[in-house]
Amino acid sequence: MTNQNKQPITRHYILGIGRSGTTLLVNIFNRHKNVLATPESVFTQFFFSSFKNKTVFTEKDISAILDYIATYEKLAPFINWSFEYSFFKSIKYPLEITFDDLINLIHLQFKFPQHEKQEIRYIVDKNPGNSLFGEQLFQLNESSKAIVMIRDYRANILSRKEKTHWRTPDVIYNAIRWLTFNQSLLKLKFKNPNKVLFIKYEDMVTNQDKTVKKIFSFLSISYSKELLSIKEEQQENNLTEKYKHLSSGQVEILETKVKSVNSPIYTSRIDKWKTVLSEEEIRDCDSICSRFGNNFGYEKFKPFNKPLILKCSPSFIKGRLSITKQKILFKLPYAIKLKRLKNIVSKIT
Repeated sequence: MTNQNKQPITRHYILGIGRSGTTLLVNIFNRHKNVLATPESVFTQFFFSSFKNKTVFTEKDISAILDYIATYEKLAPFINWSFEYSFFKSIKYPLEITFDDLINLIHLQFKFPQHEKQEIRYIVDKNPGNSLFGEQLFQLNESSKAIVMIRDYRANILSRKEKTHWRTPDVIYNAIRWLTFNQSLLKLKFKNPNKVLFIKYEDMVTNQDKTVKKIFSFLSISYSKELLSIKEEQQENNLTEKYKHLSSGQVEILETKVKSVNSPIYTSRIDKWKTVLSEEEIRDCDSICSRFGNNFGYEKFKPFNKPLILKCSPSFIKGRLSITKQKILFKLPYAIKLKRLKNIVSKIT
């Protein structure tokens, strides 16, 4: 797949459970003239099992992808971005293209008003949900690499408590998800040592220049310290009108998210969990995550609660089941998943 100037395009991934600094990294990538880091849409994993081996796509296939993107946007709006649906009306079908190249073609239809890029050589796909399916992503293209963002589990869980969207703020539920996501990603690193780079959120905050330079070097993308400069971006206004299908509470969440897109990062948030989470919550987090967290220098803070009791708790079981559900959905035909997604959206909207 090439861009308008016939330059080859390489696709990389940002993985890691949400609230780990992945959006911060996306903002930095999008300041580079040759990089397009797109908003979350998860269409690659949604269609992977159905389309991974296809080399010819019908108009029906493409329509299904566009239908999915439009439906997903109602659930998780592409703030400040637009998607060029009309591009696909001019294509002659059937379209002879690999799924890997089709993914790039779809990413290129995401437009950010402030960034008129004509020389895109790298696409960066940031979707936390892809973290459980890294091996499958690497099957699509051997040139792809992944940056894995990891954050202290207690800080990550506190962030989920403070900034809920569709997911529960339950501490035990989110602790088991943090653990499972990062265990899966560390296994991916062991299997693909030259294609996966772990980056600690804390390093991004305390030594951003050195850390980002390391990331760009790993991906073989040119680096300039100017990429760290926060620019005045035009923020999307009137979300209430654009997303009138959402409740006022959901629109309020989106408005908060818009304001934080280019906000500076603060070192004070690194240890905020020590004073905001309760002692019981910290113990629950440590009981579930600290043994794994030690691999990254995240040491336990409180004596363990009884792990057997935790593993029998409804929150722990729900967290495990949520992972299992994601893995089952990944394998299902897209038609079943699309119908399910539309049902979810109709209930929320």
